[in-house]
Amino acid sequence: MEKSENYLAIVYEFLYYLSIFLLYFIDPKLEKQWDNVYKLEIKVPSKYKGSIFELEKYFESQLEERVKDFSTGSVLLIQNGSERASSMVRAITAARMSHCAIYLDPSFASAELIPNLSPTLLNRPLLWQAAGEKQSSEYGYKSEGPDLHSMARFLAYYVTVYPKSRFVLRPLKQQMSSANIETIKQFVAKSADQQKQLFCSNIQLTWIHHTALKPFRFLQFLDHLFISENKNRDDYTFCSKLVAETYKHVDIIPKDIDSNAFNPSHFSMPNMTDIFSTKETEIVFNYV
Repeated sequence: MEKSENYLAIVYEFLYYLSIFLLYFIDPKLEKQWDNVYKLEIKVPSKYKGSIFELEKYFESQLEERVKDFSTGSVLLIQNGSERASSMVRAITAARMSHCAIYLDPSFASAELIPNLSPTLLNRPLLWQAAGEKQSSEYGYKSEGPDLHSMARFLAYYVTVYPKSRFVLRPLKQQMSSANIETIKQFVAKSADQQKQLFCSNIQLTWIHHTALKPFRFLQFLDHLFISENKNRDDYTFCSKLVAETYKHVDIIPKDIDSNAFNPSHFSMPNMTDIFSTKETEIVFNYV
């Protein structure tokens, strides 16, 4: 088992440096896609820089008003310019984005919806996401499966730990109906409460995603090399899979498409213009 883990670590290291090499050529071409992105600037006092908790408090005072034009079901997209796995995701998909989450407006969550919901998540913008790298108890991310996160806390964490990141909100072409929002609430509540799914490791994510694509599906018989004993690929989750499955739950995305085949950039421009608005808005945090 130890030899197998060492081999995978070597493969992962090789893939990372290959990704850096590929991004050197890919990023200049992708840069043009940012030209038509709207900007939403949030000025941040410099004294909060580097303090996740102070930034969280400040973002909480700003976000609800600044993102009020976005409704539940919009997608948050992130380009992480620092983290290794994110660089690999972008290189392999030749795309801008490395993470995605579903935005939920302040009216979404309630104690009645999720009995064990932390009071800190009530009446504020939230993100429904699979963010496995955020399991640090120091910053309050202790979940083992898909979960609700404070948007303010998540962004405070990200701008501090990954300062080269960029954040984009993209709304649905048509707002969700009240019935669809209620369906999403029940789906989120059940999933967050049960937390049956496991986060993928970086190697598992790469394997599960790519062998869900049509040209590589024949390789799924090798799943046992990457997936833990007594588990299967449906037991694992990652950000774009969770977003796809949530949208499928209200028939926004066709249910016959394998959720494992989605990556974050499927939800960004110029993709899915029949489902999402062509307008992307980048949240820009400028220290003053």
